[in-house]
Amino acid sequence: MLLKYFGEKMKKYLFFYLILVKIIFAQNVTDIDKQACRELGISEFKLLELKEKKIYEMSYGDLDLYLDYLDFTQPSLFKRVQTIAKKYIGQPYDLYNMGEFPFELYDSKNLVNLKSSDCVTFVESVMAMALSYDWKSYFIMLQRIRYKNGNIGVAFRNHFSEVDWIPNNSWLARDITDNFDGVNTIKVHSKINKAGFLKRWGVNSPDNYITADWSYIPNEEAPKIIPYLRTGDIVFFVKGFSPSNATITHVGLVSVEEDGVVNLIHSGKPQVQILPLIEYIRKWAPSVEDDVAPALEQEFDEEILMNPQLNESEEKSSGGTKECDNKGRKKKIKKGSLKFLGIRVLRLNENPIMNLEKIDGPNAPKLTIYYYK
Repeated sequence: MLLKYFGEKMKKYLFFYLILVKIIFAQNVTDIDKQACRELGISEFKLLELKEKKIYEMSYGDLDLYLDYLDFTQPSLFKRVQTIAKKYIGQPYDLYNMGEFPFELYDSKNLVNLKSSDCVTFVESVMAMALSYDWKSYFIMLQRIRYKNGNIGVAFRNHFSEVDWIPNNSWLARDITDNFDGVNTIKVHSKINKAGFLKRWGVNSPDNYITADWSYIPNEEAPKIIPYLRTGDIVFFVKGFSPSNATITHVGLVSVEEDGVVNLIHSGKPQVQILPLIEYIRKWAPSVEDDVAPALEQEFDEEILMNPQLNESEEKSSGGTKECDNKGRKKKIKKGSLKFLGIRVLRLNENPIMNLEKIDGPNAPKLTIYYYK
């Protein structure tokens, strides 16, 4: 009798549970979702699970299914960027969380990492996912964004935003920093000794020195452009000792919400977070000590700006890429002395795949395993 009693109770609980599940599905699974389930062979239970999971909670198999679903249901590249970026919120921050393993052992961290990110790998991963439709296409696109001309190797990784990442990914996003009417910009010339930088791994560089002329919007001008930003814009944050002695140290993505708020989504200590862009700028302007998720470690930011062997800018500043003390030694700059100077803005191109095909051919993206000593 007792077993029969509990059996009847369990049936009732199961019945109400199934009713509750159906209600949840009715609220969270749209008609296009149901069509996607049929076309892609995904159960509605699995789809609901994927929609609830964050990227860093997914397995590689989960991501494969989710990218297929998103490609099917969301035709807008910019909306895909926004959706994916928000699914990263809460992911733990970890500086230098990706390397070239298993291809190389110089930097033995993996070529892919879903569990953590820094500011650069967050942006790279979101963009690669938005341009992909399954795991394999994501993996290939991620490497094409991270490495110059798709040549996988630490020597070809886009280490420096100014001279590597931005020019090598012009097919993906274009610089619009100088395109805002009535907004003044600061001109900078950067010259990076790539060979000197790569000595830390004992690797020869394909390029000894790399140069770039670029602009940024000073922090006092930055609020003027916020109303003109769009979802998918990439915002680079500039710091340095003086206006002309500057480097890019952080990056994030713009998300314009339905209520018009222009948010920044970025990977910074302790995790991927979202907040109004104006709040982020006001927090660090005009002269705040550096303490936030640099693309390069604070010590190396200073090393680039101070060491003429790494940075030989034609515009020497009083902050000094060559300033020395009275004994002829490089003056030491205390950690945390870089100041927030302003922002640089890139806009996601309308059809980056078409742009990439002009470079890589019809089978873009193209990757190369490049061997060097």
